[in-house]
Amino acid sequence: MNEFVIQSNIERFEKLLASEADAGKANILRGLLANERAKAVAVHRSEIGPIQAAPKISKP
Repeated sequence: MNEFVIQSNIERFEKLLASEADAGKANILRGLLANERAKAVAVHRSEIGPIQAAPKISKP
């Protein structure tokens, strides 16, 4: 996925949401915004690789 497109969508949905008076349309925009933010997180995580648990240290 293209990070530029995702970020552009986030900015656009935030701008539209800030000026939307209709509650139904605002809810749709919130959903679209949440989806784009989730995509952004997924892209970021894929760039840094999987999260690994810290190794357990046993006491002697």
